[in-house]
Amino acid sequence: MARAVAHELGITVSLAREVIDLFLDEIASELIRSGRVEFRGFGSFTVEDRKAKRVRHPGTGRLIQIPARREVEFRGGKSLKALLSP
Repeated sequence: MARAVAHELGITVSLAREVIDLFLDEIASELIRSGRVEFRGFGSFTVEDRKAKRVRHPGTGRLIQIPARREVEFRGGKSLKALLSP
């Protein structure tokens, strides 16, 4: 991806990597702050809280505890869905 960005913008690959890393860091920081990042037409990232639960391990059949956690979910926007539809 960095090569494609570098080629498109006429910059070095290392600079493109820095830009991409900074962009992704900003998305992560905003998710931590507000729990939501939206790109109109493309989609949105949200942070969801998952409760702790007990499940059965499929290999052993033993009950195991899954701790509570926060997960990032992505929902595609209309434009992205239209591009992916046949």
